[in-house]
Amino acid sequence: MDEYREMRKVYYAQKQLSSAVLPILQARLDSDSTLQPGVKIGDNGAFIVQCREIVTLIEEIYRLDKQVTLTSNRLPREAARQYIRNAIIEEIHQTNEVENVHSTRREIRQSMEEIQQGKPGKRFDGMIRKYNLLLEQQSIPLFSCQDVRALYDGFILDEVLKENPNNMPDGIFFRKESALVIDARDRMIHKGVFPEHQVITDMEKALGFVNDASVSLLIRCAAFHHLFGYIHPFYDGNGRMARFISSYLLSRDLNLLICLRLSYVIKSNRTFYYKMFRETNDRHNYGDMTQFVIRFLSFVRDAAQQVLEYLSGTADRLTHFADILKRSGLGEDRQTLLFFLIQATLCGDEGIPVQGLMELMSNSRSTVLKLIRELGDTVGLRKAGKKHLYHADLDAVEKLSEQNGAQSP
Repeated sequence: MDEYREMRKVYYAQKQLSSAVLPILQARLDSDSTLQPGVKIGDNGAFIVQCREIVTLIEEIYRLDKQVTLTSNRLPREAARQYIRNAIIEEIHQTNEVENVHSTRREIRQSMEEIQQGKPGKRFDGMIRKYNLLLEQQSIPLFSCQDVRALYDGFILDEVLKENPNNMPDGIFFRKESALVIDARDRMIHKGVFPEHQVITDMEKALGFVNDASVSLLIRCAAFHHLFGYIHPFYDGNGRMARFISSYLLSRDLNLLICLRLSYVIKSNRTFYYKMFRETNDRHNYGDMTQFVIRFLSFVRDAAQQVLEYLSGTADRLTHFADILKRSGLGEDRQTLLFFLIQATLCGDEGIPVQGLMELMSNSRSTVLKLIRELGDTVGLRKAGKKHLYHADLDAVEKLSEQNGAQSP
């Protein structure tokens, strides 16, 4: 299959002769397979050619999505809960890392726990609450500039103002002054759209495109990701907003676990990610977003592949340890408690407190602590402040099969 050549490469291949490039550009714009969101990138209207590479990637993503869903259904309920919780923590951590915003998984986890207890989180309260909406499959309005501003205020404004109070949006919806888009090395990628009335006009067109149900959702998501970054409606927080919106849009069609892996993949390819924006915005690219869409969809495919690989391996390991427990000679209650701890160890991030084990087993505190003592070295302990978190020592669990003459598969 021939690789799609973006207009930037066509320009240089034609020895930088605009007269030779324009007929090729016009042919692409006139093609029935070309989509035009209505937003200008520089002096040219943005466009996407629905080429073979895009079609192939979409087919591959949906195939992987089915496999992820089938494999995730193999996980016990507690393992799935632990994994999703950990995935949200990791997604928030990684989306901050892309922008060089310092955060730790522990403080994100603590804020998540405080929100669950009805307390205001210390940090990332808004981000956690919005990612929880994805988990709850709640709809988020994205039809108007007012919707975008409302999402921004609830999602990240508090964090932005903590980082720099001067970054408060000061326009009707967005920023009133100009702003530069900077990469991780403090190099300018592009200057955001200016003035605000143009930001509003472009955002309305981008929102119209992202809500056009006649276009594949995956293409709309990829294109909007670039357009949001290009428009750059706020002084700060645009990247984190764009990645959250992408995760939300993808969650309409794909397994949530794939959507919660997106920032991890982007962080792993951060230099290339910023390069994608620079090359798409090149004035000699003539508004061609096709290669950006291809690359973004490749990130989604990679996220799906990574999730599938992890789930398959984890499901196999859980089956392996369940078989060991059945042949261990342990009583039913001890098997049940230990299997919960194994799930937390393989799918979680820290462990389970006594209160959590009491709820999972519908047993009293004294009963749970007695079972933990009886399980001995197979149970590990971590301390997080005043809280004791229990997990399984998987090496010790493996030895149960040796002690009882069972053969591990």
